[in-house]
Amino acid sequence: MSATNTPCTHKAVWIKYADQRLIDGMLSQCEKGKKLDNGFKKEVWQEIMEEFNKGVIEE
Repeated sequence: MSATNTPCTHKAVWIKYADQRLIDGMLSQCEKGKKLDNGFKKEVWQEIMEEFNKGVIEE
């Protein structure tokens, strides 16, 4: 079996702090007017993810 076919054995750990960071990122995008009626565009989710990861790494 090659390395690309092996299942990932690591589990993500999610904490309340991460919930709040994600919510803050989504609210920030809403305030910037980047939310559509049915959610966010792929590009906006990318921005949310980048800001989320940047904050997690810095803190």
